[in-house]
Amino acid sequence: MNIPAGYKQVMPYLILENASKFILFTQNVFGAEEKFKEMRSENVIMHAEIKIGDCIIMFADATEEYMPQPAGFFIYIENADDTFKKAVNAEERL
Repeated sequence: MNIPAGYKQVMPYLILENASKFILFTQNVFGAEEKFKEMRSENVIMHAEIKIGDCIIMFADATEEYMPQPAGFFIYIENADDTFKKAVNAEERL
């Protein structure tokens, strides 16, 4: 098995409505780092990757061909109350 450096054997891949908003939200709330983004057009993300801690999440914008496929995540954080407040504030700003 040839797993690229920095990747895990199992990694989530999401098909999202407004993937750009997802990037901003994860950056504001979890300090995510944008690792890669390839656009299909000016407004459609064909493939993107963010890194939270040592984990990478792959995703793309939903299209007529690929419908949204959200999923749930469990993310370890230092302070749930502070992170929840950051999430609510980030969502209001987007």
